[in-house]
Amino acid sequence: MGRWLGEIETIDLFDGSDPLSLYCGASPLPYSSGKYNSDRASKRVNKRAKDAIMQIARCSIQHNPESKRYYDKKRKEGKSHWHAIKCLARQLIRVIYAMLRDRTYYQPNKNSDQVEEQKKEVAAAPA
Repeated sequence: MGRWLGEIETIDLFDGSDPLSLYCGASPLPYSSGKYNSDRASKRVNKRAKDAIMQIARCSIQHNPESKRYYDKKRKEGKSHWHAIKCLARQLIRVIYAMLRDRTYYQPNKNSDQVEEQKKEVAAAPA
């Protein structure tokens, strides 16, 4: 995390989490030419920041249940491993940007595990 924060220096350089995601290579760059509209990876990214946020995303899958659920959801949608990692990295950038902007600590949804358990109980209950 420290390596990534060192690469971005300050969030005051960015108008929001989307420009920060683009700077770190975690979001696609719109590309259009005539009738052709698509997204493609930007070549103008901070490669060290991209490497750091991708490493953070990979580690968060192992240690954070919410990140693991998000990754699994993206894989079920048919995304490749690396595409799902990049999607998770973008989500993490949004969270980290908001934490730095608001000067708050990370507050995971403490009830998320309870909500999942309740959903399972409702699904298993006889009708």
